[in-house]
Amino acid sequence: MTLDPEDLRLAVYESFAEIGQPPAVATLAVRLATDPEVVRRGLRELHQQRHVVLGAGDEILMAHPFSAVPLGFAVMGATTLWWGGCAWDSFALPHFVSDHEVLVSTRCLGCGAPHAWIVGEDGPPSGDQVVHFLVPAARMWDDVVHTCRNQRVFCSTPCVDAWLNSTGQEAGYLMSLETLWRLAQHWYDGRLDRGYKRREPSAALDYFRGVGLKGPFWGLQQRVTRPTRSSALSIPGEGESLVERRHASAECIDPHMACMLGRPGDQILSRVNGKLSQVRWN
Repeated sequence: MTLDPEDLRLAVYESFAEIGQPPAVATLAVRLATDPEVVRRGLRELHQQRHVVLGAGDEILMAHPFSAVPLGFAVMGATTLWWGGCAWDSFALPHFVSDHEVLVSTRCLGCGAPHAWIVGEDGPPSGDQVVHFLVPAARMWDDVVHTCRNQRVFCSTPCVDAWLNSTGQEAGYLMSLETLWRLAQHWYDGRLDRGYKRREPSAALDYFRGVGLKGPFWGLQQRVTRPTRSSALSIPGEGESLVERRHASAECIDPHMACMLGRPGDQILSRVNGKLSQVRWN
């Protein structure tokens, strides 16, 4: 008994989009007029192709931007409630489902403060919160659930610092809500359509460039020249000491930095003497 993998993929995504939950294997078998074991084999193939993420018992955990398990975000539409897989996926949902705006809610990992935004298609929500991505793009699929669980929104840089100190994690990439919205806006375009193809790596890199992401965190080699003392590039509390001990031209200002230069207002993080410092590119 054969099963069209595209029929299976669309059945999974349509269930998530319509009711906020993945379909059971038995439900898929009835809908697709096949045996449950055929469905399980098909889901494993979709997992290998990164269309879905399966748990240890072959249960559907994720079908980006949807999640079947709580990972820090809730997204509420007019009639449907979804778990947001991460900050990226949560901000992508209004561009992906029939609801043109949704309520995205979460808590800051640094202090526990609640946050919520109305996120729509027309533009980014207001807010001075910061978004921290822990895992670089090249390693995001090593453990994709861990990756998604650690793409979070914080009140401010000190809250990121508090969380990094409490967990012992290295600093990653920090961006504004505006940059997050741009990143999410078109990333999942076409995924609910028949015949959808995942982006080739070169197309993904072009997309990252197009929304203003830069640097090796995203697989983009970006060389920055050494700023002068009058430059707007500075490290609060450390003067220019980290900058001045680098070569005249280098990919990173400091070897411990994530080296991410995003849109104006985005920040690079660096662990300096146990504290989180930020570099702002104006």
